[in-house]
Amino acid sequence: MFPVETQATRLMPSRSACEAPAVMPTSLPGYAWSDDRHRAGQEAYLRAELAYQVDKTDVDEILGHLAAARAADPEEPKYYRAEARYLLRRGLNPATANSADLEAGIERLQQSLDGNIVGAQANNERALSLLYLGRAFDLTGNRQGAVECYSGILSLLWAHGWRSFPSGLNKVLVIEALMGMISPYSGDFAEGFAPSMYE
Repeated sequence: MFPVETQATRLMPSRSACEAPAVMPTSLPGYAWSDDRHRAGQEAYLRAELAYQVDKTDVDEILGHLAAARAADPEEPKYYRAEARYLLRRGLNPATANSADLEAGIERLQQSLDGNIVGAQANNERALSLLYLGRAFDLTGNRQGAVECYSGILSLLWAHGWRSFPSGLNKVLVIEALMGMISPYSGDFAEGFAPSMYE
């Protein structure tokens, strides 16, 4: 069969007339850091993440990178929170338990909430620090301190709700706070301070 020419096919431009010429776009510049402290802190933080992926039992190496991140960019609260998680996990682990790590972990969480030390952060970040601190207090027998932390999360909810970012709250954090208000956290120390899906 031969193609049938119609009024419509006669009016259509040829295929070659519709093709655009090849274009090679220029490369976009890479991300430019506004402050070298942020770059250095993030690089050290990523080295800690990589060290965790390579050997999560080498907590000394991970903590070294996190301390370097905190030293490079002391206003970033996530570095305090990450360092606190590892310190608390090691301090509460029956095999490696020691009060120095436990106290340092609690101190890092308190620093992550101190507006005189760290910069601005979303309420989810504040709530996560309060949740970890509440759990640490519960596991060390400071129930009053724990309740104050869980209440702090609920206060953020009442003040800001959970619908807007960055002031809203993750519902799971609110549920964890309510559970902490009802009864002391007694879960697994490693699970309670594990790298978090909330961050």
